[in-house]
Amino acid sequence: SAGADRSATLAIGDTVGGGLSWSADASAGWIQLGRSSGTSSEDNLPVTLDYSAAPFSGDVASGTITVTSGSIVKTVAVRLVQVDEVRSQLFLPIMR
Repeated sequence: SAGADRSATLAIGDTVGGGLSWSADASAGWIQLGRSSGTSSEDNLPVTLDYSAAPFSGDVASGTITVTSGSIVKTVAVRLVQVDEVRSQLFLPIMR
């Protein structure tokens, strides 16, 4: 919702049991990385999406995070969706 930044943590893993060095880069300034490098299976990648700086187009801001380890390059799509209201329903079991 308006004015609320969002945070997440990406786990950086590999299939060789850890220890590979990696680096990360965001495609835009509103995607803020908590670190720019680390070691797989040891370090995570904290990410904060800055709502106030996000360039919304049709209520969606899009960007990418690129993680590189040697010749391996992986891209993570990032989408920040703006909503005015969240609705939900709660169902409770009734027992006799």
